[in-house]
Amino acid sequence: MKFKIVYSSQLMNTDFNIENPKAEAYLTKKTKFIDNDLLGNWVVFINVIYSSASYLSSILISKKGITYTKDLEKYISIDIPIPTKEQIVWGIDKKCTSYQPIYKDIEKHNYIINFDYSKFDNIQDYIEAAIIFALDNLFKIGFTIKGTKIKEHW
Repeated sequence: MKFKIVYSSQLMNTDFNIENPKAEAYLTKKTKFIDNDLLGNWVVFINVIYSSASYLSSILISKKGITYTKDLEKYISIDIPIPTKEQIVWGIDKKCTSYQPIYKDIEKHNYIINFDYSKFDNIQDYIEAAIIFALDNLFKIGFTIKGTKIKEHW
């Protein structure tokens, strides 16, 4: 079983680094507790999506994700809200955001995790800490592949 982080953004013309090597190294360390033979050639893709904190200021972790059994792939989304300069000095320009409606069933399909961006002095430190915080929560909550629960047990 392998784990990979993939990145995408709903933001435009941002100047922060979308990829985060420290978060990827943390994921490698975090997943050492998992028996690699447990699910053979399965790959879990953790899709980190950057979105505007203007619409939702909490981290979202998808409850079920998407599973492609034939391809042995599981996709789990983590939505990281990026604040604007109107919210914090190091935020992104409002013009970098796009309209993102808040769906009424958001709690039905996602875990909502509060995370305070005001504790950070710059966007890169915030993003790194937010991804690591989300990964910690993902493995505390756990997820299922082919009836097998993947979860930390401490």
